[in-house]
Amino acid sequence: MKKLSLCLLIALLISISLIADGQAPSGSGTEGNPYKIATLDNLLWMSTNDSSWVAYFEQIEDIDAADTQNWNDGAGFSRIGNSGIKFSGSYDGQCYSIDSLYIYRPTKDYLGLFGYTDSATIINLGVTNVNITGDDVVGGLVGNNTNNSTINNCFITGNVNGDYNIGGLVGYSHYAAVANSFSTGNVDGGWHVGGLVGRNYSSSVDTCYSTVDVTGTGNYIGGLVGECNTISTIEDCYSTGSVNGTIGYVGGLVGYNYNSAVNNSYSTGSVTGSVRVGGLVGYNIVSATVSNCYSTGSASGSSYVGGLVGHNVMSATVSKCYSIGSVSGSSEKGGLVGWNEANVDNSFWDKETSYITYSSGGTGKTTTEMQDVATYTKLTTAGLDSPWDFVGNPYDDTGYEDFWNIEDITKSGYPFLSWQGGQPDAPTNITIFITENNIELSWDDMDANTYYIYRSTNPYAVDWGVAIGSSMVNSYTDFGAAVSGNKYFYYVTASD
Repeated sequence: MKKLSLCLLIALLISISLIADGQAPSGSGTEGNPYKIATLDNLLWMSTNDSSWVAYFEQIEDIDAADTQNWNDGAGFSRIGNSGIKFSGSYDGQCYSIDSLYIYRPTKDYLGLFGYTDSATIINLGVTNVNITGDDVVGGLVGNNTNNSTINNCFITGNVNGDYNIGGLVGYSHYAAVANSFSTGNVDGGWHVGGLVGRNYSSSVDTCYSTVDVTGTGNYIGGLVGECNTISTIEDCYSTGSVNGTIGYVGGLVGYNYNSAVNNSYSTGSVTGSVRVGGLVGYNIVSATVSNCYSTGSASGSSYVGGLVGHNVMSATVSKCYSIGSVSGSSEKGGLVGWNEANVDNSFWDKETSYITYSSGGTGKTTTEMQDVATYTKLTTAGLDSPWDFVGNPYDDTGYEDFWNIEDITKSGYPFLSWQGGQPDAPTNITIFITENNIELSWDDMDANTYYIYRSTNPYAVDWGVAIGSSMVNSYTDFGAAVSGNKYFYYVTASD
């Protein structure tokens, strides 16, 4: 009888161990037959089996991860990849999401769904309603994104908290790339805090945006990136959330830009800090460049405060930029640049909306002039040395990459990035019906002159491409689209 009881106890312990390690997914982990992640138990298996971190994975269902708040005595989910064994595999979310992921490890480093990556690929994944708290290098998707790792077409929503190197999507991106991704929610930290990426070192951020409200108690605080350092790039990006820094190097888009380039980007959120505070960039230093950019939010601080750049110094360059927000500070303040020790040219600020009539660089314009494409493309314009590159090549614009556009569709008259495709206005309550082979859409009437309809196979797309059609009423039929095997998502915008 005692032997039977012992056998039962051993069986019970084995059963508990299997539950703790989750359930192995189907598939073999190869490129041709990747592991299929369909449940939270599959995700648990992945996080607790580090031998799989070199494999290929595909997510095949949306996953509810709310129960992770009850795991590990309240510490929550155990990250995939750490400083000892990094995740170097491939994860394709296939446009599915992981919802309500919870991690509470305030003394631990390298936290996120993926804690530490090395030559990894993460694509097509949404991580929604995250609640993550850590210490150093913390992100909603990846804590430390390193060594040629790539994040593409991903997003997070929710709250991320920590001390150093804290980002909505990525805490620290080091010799790596982030593209076509976005973040929304709240990010709170100490130093190197960004709405999308906390610290960007010799890395790229391309075609991304952040609507995160960012708070930092130390230096290097930015709406999109806290610190952009050493031959890093930010291209075709924007941020809209408020940015609040206690000390310095605080910017609406980037807090600190060192020997790196920020091009064709803008920010609209308000920015507050103490020293070196800018509507777009707080501190632009040592061969750093800011080109074809603007900001519209207010900037306030005690010194070195600028509507566009707080402090531009040591061979740094600000070119083809403008700002329109208000500026306040006790010393070294300006509508475009608070304190300039290098070149500022081909750049503008709005004298009316900023209430600033002077700057240590750039040319002040009225609101009407700021909303006129000739200001940026006609070489007879005072302060314009070379034309910006707009769609349609107006006036003296000879560029062919068409970074910018200026249409009523923005509802502001200021330039916007051409890849946005009219995103600022989205009608609500869109309904979809299938009739025979047609997909019929309808939405709330916004009393608009024209509605533009976009279609994608990706619900998380940053760039929806060219509109598939337009309508003067609040409905549209996509004829012949309802074919077996098709998977479409729709986006509708309104224009006066």
